Amino acid sequence: MRSTPRFDQTQGNITPGFRKDHQAFMLQRFTSRETAGAWLAALAPSVTSASDVREFLRRRRRSKATDAQLATWHTRWVNVAVSCDGLETLGAPGIGAFPEDFRQGLRQRAATYVNDEHIEKWEIGGTPDTEAHALLILAADTEDDLEAEIERKRPAWRRPGVSSSSATSIRPASSLRARTGRATAAMRCSAG
Repeated sequence: MRSTPRFDQTQGNITPGFRKDHQAFMLQRFTSRETAGAWLAALAPSVTSASDVREFLRRRRRSKATDAQLATWHTRWVNVAVSCDGLETLGAPGIGAFPEDFRQGLRQRAATYVNDEHIEKWEIGGTPDTEAHALLILAADTEDDLEAEIERKRPAWRRPGVSSSSATSIRPASSLRARTGRATAAMRCSAG
């Protein structure tokens, strides 16, 4: 029996991928199952499905929109990834069915493969108390739209019982190249 992909139930960064020039990543940690569930329930309506991304890409192909025209569409996308610790905090069933490397988590995997004696000093993931539960992924075609989406999501990560890293934004290599002559991606942190 062959299954059919449910694009309406698959996040857009999984397939076909966000392909946005501006993205921000925010690590989240929850104090309780209730806090985690409330955060996820509040976020769920804004999560971008693969169907949404596929429709956007079809529209873009049909319109042959330029980057300047895309900027006027004000497209903003949201996805979330949950760690094994996050699934446990949510009380998800069947965690034992996941591969061992996923269940180990960042800290234990890093200790095994990286041999970094400073793991406990990591801001995120260095100790069991700092292991991230979720990664919030925000994406947009312009920096202004990304900043607007960060501001829209800020109340979610400022709730009681939710701690988060600062938002790490990535600008396109083309904007950095214009200023520095280099083609590497730029990252900057803004206050969370």
